[in-house]
Amino acid sequence: MGLFYGIITLMNAQKIRSKYLEFYKKQGHAVVERAPLILTNDPTTLFTGAGMQPMIPYLLGEAHPEGKRIADSQTCLRAQDIDDIGDNRHTTFFEMLGNWSLGDYFKEEQIGWMWTFLTEEIGLDPQRLYVTCFIGAPEYNIDKDVEAAKLWQKKFAEKGIDAKMADIGSEEQGAARGVNPGERISFMTAVKTGGAVMVVQKLLRLVIRVVRIVRCFMSLISLSMIQNLVKIVIRTVIVVDLWRLAITYLWRIKKLPRVNLSHSISQILTMDLDLSESRLQ
Repeated sequence: MGLFYGIITLMNAQKIRSKYLEFYKKQGHAVVERAPLILTNDPTTLFTGAGMQPMIPYLLGEAHPEGKRIADSQTCLRAQDIDDIGDNRHTTFFEMLGNWSLGDYFKEEQIGWMWTFLTEEIGLDPQRLYVTCFIGAPEYNIDKDVEAAKLWQKKFAEKGIDAKMADIGSEEQGAARGVNPGERISFMTAVKTGGAVMVVQKLLRLVIRVVRIVRCFMSLISLSMIQNLVKIVIRTVIVVDLWRLAITYLWRIKKLPRVNLSHSISQILTMDLDLSESRLQ
């Protein structure tokens, strides 16, 4: 499940981070140090790409030395989806706030705490809050997360807001459908967009990158530098061509029949001696 919210004013990243960690510390969580960007015990990725990555051993059942309730702020460097960088949600270097229940609480406690944190600690207007829940994956026997949606709906109702539910599906389907009045809880898939849309977006991002590189390159060089560069290219082509001709010539010489040079010289000397004797006579 996820949650979208409006603009946060008069609060920077440091304040949000400290408020988050302090809030969950009050809920009985141990605040742990962030893991390094390069994990020593995980060869699956070059860098730490998600806040949950350092927690994988404990999510799989290993006991955490700090207990069952953990909170942290994890810096991440993500390159595996670098083609998506530049849209409305993907970044390369970022920080993830997380709280972890290792066999302790579940949806009801988490949703209640998050609602309190956003509306009271941060001070967001509930009228500007919108929630996403997982629509389910029948192929993996994962049901639609109606339980979480109803818990969110209850929190909205406490503020006098009638939060309607809607099946959105993928991002592409949501863009085509739109959001109807009163809909605040959307069931969505993990798929970002359809194949054709994704291809077009990647092509556009590639074109933008090429244009930026060319503009950056052009801004660094002058007309005289371009002329010198052209001269270097021409000279290089000429030298390469001369070398090609030389190699071709030597190759042809190699294919000619071999001549006994010592025998030829002796014949020339003998011819000269014969001529000398004839002149004397």
